[in-house]
Amino acid sequence: MSQISKTEQILKEVIQYNIDITAISETRWLGSGMEPLQDGHVLAYSGHENRRQAGVGVLMSPAARRAMLKWTPVNERIIYTRFWSAHGKLSIVACYAATNEADEIEKDNFYETLQSVVAEIPRHDIICVEGDLNAKVGSCHNYCPEVMGQHGIGDMNENRALLVDFALNNDLVIGGTLFQHKTIHKYTWTSPDGRKCNQIDHLLFSRMWRKSLLDVRGYRGADIQSDHDLMVAKIHQKLKATQKNNTPTTHKPFNVEKLNDKETARMFQLELPNRFEALQSELEPRADVERMWEKLKNTYREVAEEKLGYKKKKKEDGFPNEPGN
Repeated sequence: MSQISKTEQILKEVIQYNIDITAISETRWLGSGMEPLQDGHVLAYSGHENRRQAGVGVLMSPAARRAMLKWTPVNERIIYTRFWSAHGKLSIVACYAATNEADEIEKDNFYETLQSVVAEIPRHDIICVEGDLNAKVGSCHNYCPEVMGQHGIGDMNENRALLVDFALNNDLVIGGTLFQHKTIHKYTWTSPDGRKCNQIDHLLFSRMWRKSLLDVRGYRGADIQSDHDLMVAKIHQKLKATQKNNTPTTHKPFNVEKLNDKETARMFQLELPNRFEALQSELEPRADVERMWEKLKNTYREVAEEKLGYKKKKKEDGFPNEPGN
């Protein structure tokens, strides 16, 4: 089965289960980009430049696509996306970690890169790190009760320490261990011969937003053309479109003086192509000029607002400031 056909099969199940945002591991797509799919869904993907191995993606419903603020393809194992939601911004990092048998250097490199990505996320965001993390955390929650709940399952492997340490350092909890379910709904992977089952796919969630995480469980009935099961998390957050209204804001000048700073200018130049690439999937081939212009204008405005901010008004009191007054 081709990777496109596999993605379409996953999309079919995603629509059936009414999922807005789906992290996909082992996509094996080359390079990175934003691929429009059927029914308005979009796949943001990040893969190896030359080899069809590893690869990650974030599949978005039309509502999620409208709520997306940015996306960053990090490498073939990590992709970062950020969304508007009703009570804050939602940052999702989709991952595909090295296996337990992989070289220690490869494992360390993965977590170093993952840490650098999470470290750049604004601290008030709702953070969700999810995907095939190839770690068996086991059932002993006393190992690290700050991170693990009482409903883990199975044995543990060496990757457990790496995952738990990462969660602890970033104030995250392991969602699959927090909720009581039948054993069959906790497993996320089944061996080809059907004899072994493990819980190696995980969702790490911000501890400060813990009450927003309502459930995490596997759905074995979903056919996603994989030996992994579909893992679904229910989060009590409503996505919001990034374009709040069409009210012109030209009367509020942006602080363009920030562009004199080389790093700010560089980040501004990097962000615009990301937004425009994502915008292309929304524009129909025969979209009218006014609609296209409105979307382009709003994209420029959103990036400028995020990276530059608005120029502060100078205080006008009519009197010069004099020492001693």
